[in-house]
Amino acid sequence: MLAPRLAFVLLLSSYFGSILITSVESSDEVDMEKKTVKMRGSNTSVLVEGDGGKISTLYFEEDDDDDDDEDNEESENEVEDFDDENALSFQVESLQEVDESGKPVKASKSSEIQHSVSSVGSLAFTVSALQNSTTYQNLSAKTVTLQAQLPNMATLELMVVLFLEDGTIKFGNETFKVLSGTMKFNINVTGWQYCDGATVSCLSDSNQPAAVGDNLDLALTVKSEAEDPEEVDDAKRAETGKDPICVDPDDPNEEDDDCPVVYDMGGNSEMVLNKGVLVNNMDYVAMPQGFPNLEKTGMMQKKLTFRLPKTPGSVIIDPSVNIGVPPKKQSGNSGTSIKASSLCFFTLTLLLSVLIAHF
Repeated sequence: MLAPRLAFVLLLSSYFGSILITSVESSDEVDMEKKTVKMRGSNTSVLVEGDGGKISTLYFEEDDDDDDDEDNEESENEVEDFDDENALSFQVESLQEVDESGKPVKASKSSEIQHSVSSVGSLAFTVSALQNSTTYQNLSAKTVTLQAQLPNMATLELMVVLFLEDGTIKFGNETFKVLSGTMKFNINVTGWQYCDGATVSCLSDSNQPAAVGDNLDLALTVKSEAEDPEEVDDAKRAETGKDPICVDPDDPNEEDDDCPVVYDMGGNSEMVLNKGVLVNNMDYVAMPQGFPNLEKTGMMQKKLTFRLPKTPGSVIIDPSVNIGVPPKKQSGNSGTSIKASSLCFFTLTLLLSVLIAHF
């Protein structure tokens, strides 16, 4: 009798454990034909598209009742609606080389090297395999990488990271917190050939010869619910019950020199922008005053511009996003949680009753 009873106990443990695991994390989706990857974790879903290099993210519970969708009918098997107003999307729009005064430079007629890319969204990106059980700076995460060759032989790479646990990460001089469900994307430009007025010939914005490139402006198209995203500090975030993002272990009294900039993007979500870049993966260089620059271009559309320093090697920028629970879902979440908890409790009670009866 002992062996059957032991087997039943193990079966019970396995079954109930599977219920818990299923409720914690949803499965990912990879479609290599369409070149799309969907990563899920910690009530966050991220869609990565190889065609155009678009990255979208939103709050998502696999078992929620679709009440965050205002423009779409409910379906029996709910899927993420990345066109929902609470979703955020990011896409590299353009790259433009500029001189020391910030004016564009362009290729001369004798040069075959391009010094701007005006439609990055038309490029085809290669999509790496999804790493759904990896780490980033010792934190559990999922990652996928997009890569495209630019017309001037430079390379554009986007590494998308979805964190699965809370922790602290570093980017150059900046140390800040990430949450389970934080999504970040490294943007790496490698091998950009700058105008030097000699070996690489360029024209100024007014078609004057011997122009010299000094920086590279990389622009992102951003879609978010907030029409005019507001910069918020940790004190203001604390008013809504959010923990500090900034971490400065060297000098707690320093005036946030080593802290990223945080924007409220609407829908309880926020974007975290570093003030500097990494050159050749090791040297932290602060961006010029006024950058990164976020400006409104439409009702929900924004243009986010980073000014990158001149280098023959690589430059990395590192935006991240904390997805919050949409306000209209907050009141409904408790009901959903209670329903899920009640179902698990009922299932456990039923199985324990059967177990007791067998003994």
